[in-house]
This record gives sequence, structure tokens and C-alpha cells, in this order.
Amino acid sequence: TIVAHKTTKETYLFKEINFPDRDDYKKALKHYEAIKVKPFENVLNLIQLENQSKSMFCSEIYRLSLVYEFSQITLAEEI
Repeated sequence: TIVAHKTTKETYLFKEINFPDRDDYKKALKHYEAIKVKPFENVLNLIQLENQSKSMFCSEIYRLSLVYEFSQITLAEEI
């Protein structure tokens, strides 16, 4: 989802990922934390990473919220 900051009007890419399994959640969290610390050269930068867990009646849901920089220029325009 493309979102705009309320005050600065900057555009970002927002993504939420839900995990029913704790092990998959922990692997993904570790992966995205590594990307945030050492980003890839040719990939949009991960600006913000939030994690949370929600207890449901019989289970627990794990959620990662990711905010990436958003480029207004397409790859075709860049080339």
C-alpha cells in the first residue's frame, strides 16, 4: 500500500505481514532486522520495522509492519 506522511507529505510503501506460526515470525523478523541494518544496494530502503503479537481465543497472531522508501521513478524511466 502506498501511503503519505501526514505532515511532510512524503510517500512511502507500507506492508503488513501476518504469521500464525511463531517460528516463521521469528525468522522473518530476524531477516528484516538484518535488511534494516545493512540494506541491499539495489533495493528500496526499509525505513521502519514494527512487530506485535495479538492473543486470540485459541491462538496467537504475529504481525510485522514494514515501511519502505518509495521511488516516484520507474526502472524504465531510470534507464
